[in-house]
Amino acid sequence: MTLRRSLAVAAALLVIVLAAFGIDRARTEGVAMRHVTVDGAAVGGASAADIAERIRAREDALLALPSVVSLADREVALAAETTGFRLSAEATATEALEVGRNGGIAREFVQWLGSFFGETALTSTPSVDPDLMDAVFDEWDAELASGPAPGVRLEGLTAIPVYAEPHPVVDRPAAEVAVLELLSSTERAATVIPTTVMVPPMPDAEVDRAVALVRQLLAEPITLSRSQPEASITFVPTELAAALRFEASDTTIDVGLDPAFLDPLFDRVRDQFADTFQDARFRIDEESNTVAIEPGRPGVKVDVEAAAAELLAAANGDRIGDLPITDGAPPDVTAEYLESLGVEHLVSEFTTYHDCCQNRVVNIQLMADTVDGHLLLPGEQFSINGFVGERTAAKGYLPAGTIVDGEIVDTIGGGVSQFATTMYNAVFWGGYEDVAHKPHSIYFSRYPEGIEATVDFPHVDLVFRNDSEHAVLINTKYTSTSITVQLYGSNGGRVVSGDQRGGTTRLSILAEGDPAGARRVAGSVSDRHSITTPEVVYEVDDTLEPETERVVAGGRDGWSVTVVRTITEPGGTATEERWTVRYRSSPRIIAVHSCVIPRGEPGYTGEPCPTTTTSMIPPSTTTTTPSTTTTTVP
Repeated sequence: MTLRRSLAVAAALLVIVLAAFGIDRARTEGVAMRHVTVDGAAVGGASAADIAERIRAREDALLALPSVVSLADREVALAAETTGFRLSAEATATEALEVGRNGGIAREFVQWLGSFFGETALTSTPSVDPDLMDAVFDEWDAELASGPAPGVRLEGLTAIPVYAEPHPVVDRPAAEVAVLELLSSTERAATVIPTTVMVPPMPDAEVDRAVALVRQLLAEPITLSRSQPEASITFVPTELAAALRFEASDTTIDVGLDPAFLDPLFDRVRDQFADTFQDARFRIDEESNTVAIEPGRPGVKVDVEAAAAELLAAANGDRIGDLPITDGAPPDVTAEYLESLGVEHLVSEFTTYHDCCQNRVVNIQLMADTVDGHLLLPGEQFSINGFVGERTAAKGYLPAGTIVDGEIVDTIGGGVSQFATTMYNAVFWGGYEDVAHKPHSIYFSRYPEGIEATVDFPHVDLVFRNDSEHAVLINTKYTSTSITVQLYGSNGGRVVSGDQRGGTTRLSILAEGDPAGARRVAGSVSDRHSITTPEVVYEVDDTLEPETERVVAGGRDGWSVTVVRTITEPGGTATEERWTVRYRSSPRIIAVHSCVIPRGEPGYTGEPCPTTTTSMIPPSTTTTTPSTTTTTVP
């Protein structure tokens, strides 16, 4: 009887335990088990979405921390965003929910029992974007270089040889590991970046050869002339020096003259001709939003590339060369060719607004002028960084505000992200292929929320592809307080126009066009979700009384929005694109006396306050949650 009773009791206990297992499993369906931790924090009872959001909040906090690396004998700031640093939020959240729910029912039961006695610790995986990281390493290599690359340096009109010298470069595999460790930690002491020594393979004899060529070229003026039709043009050494271009491989240096630089200089000789050829060109009628074609005409044409070669050849002789021209040359671009491209009408345009008369406006307009008139053939891609190049003072760009490590600081060319956002909206609503874009990390109401883009040479780019059957002509225009980007092509006559003003996007259809022949675009932006509240950061100010505090920065919530773009082709086939845009929170910064900084916070000393008040100021929990809005436009 005793054995039977024992077995019965054991069976009853087993039934109770199994029932508890079943009930607990049902109760915790869709959430993590009680014993699971992620990055040291318990996540039991949390859904995958909640866990992913906690990881993203930690990622935001890590991105907001300033970082410094040690390169040889100097310290260099590292903006975490330029590396593409991310934590594996979704993957780790999925892994957390799978704990105790795999391997069969027997294994799951054992894991469930174990959840009462131990924990399963998971860690989110950090990563960086390889391409962005390489761009950062390229900058660091430039920082490490002790001098210019081997080649030829000009001092006025004097050519100076620059020979190859050993110099340190970043040890990239080891450096990537070091950067990941730095950005994954809240401890941000300067991290030493591993380096190795590189000796450029450029031979000294090749440098000497290139220097000799340059010295010969710049020795005296060079004249190109011809007798029929009679014409002559002389280039002085300063013009030749400005036109010099070098193309270097690892072991060779090619000395040349840039035809694009020389071309406007040949206007001096073109004025001597009665008839100069002219290419056919597009003419935009903004009242009707249509495009006409002005035919070209034959005439005298200077072969600028051949003329550049003649100048180099004449430098080694009597400094006189033939002026290569063609009389009666047909246009390079004919009206028939332009007609075949199918650029017929305005497809899309977008306008954003700004204050007048600032440095950033100069930069925006300079970029607009550079891009204006560019023709994108079917299948071609357009890259702002690739087409415009680096924004430099030599090109006329001015210092203006740029987001660096979550703060606005002046850099050369700042503010041009407004041009990028304006172009991106024209691309978005025109229905062209979005190849690459990156929204700002901080929201600005002058841009459409979620549907916006930033650029930063060379790390962050805006790239789109003309995936239509017709060419796209980029037209830009501006006023002192606005910038507009227009895309002309062909979309069955359908024309879309939009702008962003006062935090609101306005979009209108100027012409519906042919319903059966137009690509249609619909877009929406969700309510704000995944709200992250700002961290509280203490700043030491011992001029304050222990009982008082001073708010240095009020902080800003972070949030996410989901953007959806649906493109319906003329045949009725619809393609939906969906992505999430996340805006980072910014910390609430409070200045207090050092004696009241909470334990565990940077600056904590543990010293008693110099007055009778020694209690610590509790962290402020007052936040402002941004309103949620939904933007749905046709």
